[in-house]
Amino acid sequence: MYGLALDQGVIHPMSILKDLPSNFGYFQPENFDGSFVGPLTARDALIRSRNIPAVWLASQVKSPSLYGLLQRAGIKGLRGESHYGLALALGGGEMTPEELARLYVMLAGDGHLRPLRYLQEQPQATGPQLLTPQAAFMVRDMLRRNPRPDGLPARHWRTAWKTGTSWGFHDAWSAGLVGPYVLVVWVGNFYGRPNPAFIGAKTAAPLFFRIADALPLA
Repeated sequence: MYGLALDQGVIHPMSILKDLPSNFGYFQPENFDGSFVGPLTARDALIRSRNIPAVWLASQVKSPSLYGLLQRAGIKGLRGESHYGLALALGGGEMTPEELARLYVMLAGDGHLRPLRYLQEQPQATGPQLLTPQAAFMVRDMLRRNPRPDGLPARHWRTAWKTGTSWGFHDAWSAGLVGPYVLVVWVGNFYGRPNPAFIGAKTAAPLFFRIADALPLA
């Protein structure tokens, strides 16, 4: 979402966005913590997962929309665009961990969609350009400023990472770029039962960094 907004000239990383009670037609999104922080930079809105700025950006980008970009990225489980509306910017779309990993590979690859490589010996390939190299760089730089949940410095590499908590606490995520690796952590159960402990920053992020710190130097 932020990459599209950067590419379409809607924002730059230090643009001031509003995190205030807002209506988008019949849609009145709220933040996960139930509060609003007022004006903040686009960079801070992204790393702090503020919902109102993300929905506003979704209302501003045109061609492609976030839905259009996800379609070009090969996300297969999506329903029709009207099913999601602006809520797609809040993670309302269905996506597998591998599909999410490919989007982070795209950010690492200067906006080019690439297949995942599970072994170093696998050949590298490239696909369509979804974002400009400049937008991909700026999103990576923004996400690298997201502090670790334990407050510790990076063990081996700077990490560009993000968390997510699904509506109703059905699952929690953390995903990011760790040196030469892309890492995605999913926490949930295979029956879709909600659990109030499924919070991205509290359950998925600590596991994400335990794995990140244990990854071998390439």
